[in-house]
Amino acid sequence: SEKTRARIELANSHLQNNEPRRSLQELLPLRDTADDVPEYHLMLGMTYLQLEGKTDRAIAELEQATELAPELGMGWNNLGRAYIAANRLDKAEEVLKRALSIDTYLTPEYAAYNLSRLYREQKQLQKAIEYADRALRENWRYLPAYFLLAELHTEQGTPEKAEKTLEQGVEAFPDNAQLWLQFG
Repeated sequence: SEKTRARIELANSHLQNNEPRRSLQELLPLRDTADDVPEYHLMLGMTYLQLEGKTDRAIAELEQATELAPELGMGWNNLGRAYIAANRLDKAEEVLKRALSIDTYLTPEYAAYNLSRLYREQKQLQKAIEYADRALRENWRYLPAYFLLAELHTEQGTPEKAEKTLEQGVEAFPDNAQLWLQFG
């Protein structure tokens, strides 16, 4: 219903303002009426992901969202983030790759970025670099990927590639002082 959708949007607004408890207040009363709505479970899962100690609930809700809507790339990406938080790294890798395989996923750079961070944690620098690079190929305006890719090149011992990455970042974001500082 329109009322349900409006409350889901309000919950999203609270979540964007880093107010997950207020988001939860909007979502929990909808459980009976929105149980078959993928966006409801997505928003509830993302809310639980922001709350300390609620990773298992986040996983359950995000699994429900992806079950109801298998082409929901954002659901798979956030499920990957939840698996990372739960230290279930094999599952995280699997679902993040699933997110990247969805042609209609509007922000695949997020999944590529999260895979890069996952591989970095696992000390697989070359794979981490490949996915950070992919994040930038998917969206050359995705700022966090410039920082991550530059750090990865530095860790790998290729500072000239780090410098080139930061130079491209400065070209993409000429007003970003943090990028200029890193580049300098």
